[in-house]
Amino acid sequence: MKKKFFFKIFLLTSTVLFINNNANAQTVELTAAYGYQFGSKSEYNWNDYVKFDESDQYSFTIGVDMFEGVMTEVTYTHQSTSIIQRDNGKTETLMNLNADWIMIGGSKYLTKDKLRPFIGGGLGMAIFNPNNEIRRIGKVATKLYLAFSAKAGVNYMFTEQLGINVQGNLMIPIQWGGVYIGTGGLGVSGSSNILIGGFSGGLVYRLK
Repeated sequence: MKKKFFFKIFLLTSTVLFINNNANAQTVELTAAYGYQFGSKSEYNWNDYVKFDESDQYSFTIGVDMFEGVMTEVTYTHQSTSIIQRDNGKTETLMNLNADWIMIGGSKYLTKDKLRPFIGGGLGMAIFNPNNEIRRIGKVATKLYLAFSAKAGVNYMFTEQLGINVQGNLMIPIQWGGVYIGTGGLGVSGSSNILIGGFSGGLVYRLK
């Protein structure tokens, strides 16, 4: 667990240093946010499903104004959730799950006014770390997956430096390899993609 934590810190620190070395005199934008993820559900029989449960989430984004109105960004998002199964009318929690998303992408501001709507997206990885065992399977290992993200929202700037952020986001892990339900029973295998949508709000700080 400690090695995984230090790996995340090392990766984020390296990315921040890379951005800092390439930012020169350009504007750097920091956004810290807290929000809610709706989760996602995959049905496999009539009224039976495996569900990536809804949860809260927090995120931190570092952006550099590389082009006119375009921010190049690195975003770290964390959520603590659960995988829930409904089978033959019985619902149970299969595992608790820490999900970490590290995305590199960008945002495009549509105006330069105090009210600044934007759209954006990113490419990176999702780190799914189960923190308990499934009784019928045993311990499930931490897995890394390619992931995409998309977002849209608005920043309202009180001053040139300080503002608030409200946005909706969509997280898409590719072939997340979660809990698979088939005719052979319960197992850990590849599965179809899932879409995890949510929203958040936070503070924005811009510095030059």
